[in-house]
Amino acid sequence: MLSIGEGFRADIALNINSYTIFDEFTSTIDRNVAKSTCKGLHDYIIKHNLHNIIFSSCHKDFLSFLQPDIIIDLDD
Repeated sequence: MLSIGEGFRADIALNINSYTIFDEFTSTIDRNVAKSTCKGLHDYIIKHNLHNIIFSSCHKDFLSFLQPDIIIDLDD
């Protein structure tokens, strides 16, 4: 039995690859877990030279940790 945060991280680990889309990214987890996961995810993406990954979310607090190349903000 996994917690929601553990399940979130397991789902990312099993599915992270170039040309992947993550919808409702970080919506089900605690904001601190979201930020720490995004920091590790950013490092993993750089280390493994992954590209063309889309993260769709209604949250913005993790952006400085994930450091995406492009941000499309529909609130602007």
